[in-house]
Amino acid sequence: EQPRNISRPGQLLLLTMTSAKYDFGVVGLGRMGASIAGSLALRGCRVAMYDKSHFDREKGWNILSADMKTHVEQGMITPAEKDAALGRGKLVETLEEVVDSVVVVEAIFEDLAVK
Repeated sequence: EQPRNISRPGQLLLLTMTSAKYDFGVVGLGRMGASIAGSLALRGCRVAMYDKSHFDREKGWNILSADMKTHVEQGMITPAEKDAALGRGKLVETLEEVVDSVVVVEAIFEDLAVK
């Protein structure tokens, strides 16, 4: 398959192969993980978003949505860009679903036993 360019002008060139379901997987959806997922989605990446419980996944999605709303209100992005980015993020229920990503970002709290 052909690689697709997911970078913006003036940024590091990122190429992904379209055979993976997601460009990035983010494990851990606290403030940092949700922000990472949002930044990737705004840049055109398909992002699998995982946390250990339904509550934590929903909390992460709410953080991401609120951040996007703030970006629109501040004129940083348009409502259409927000909607497109949110459409590229997907909450997944298992770590196995994250495996179908080109790159996985770990953003869980600092507990070596969990990592």
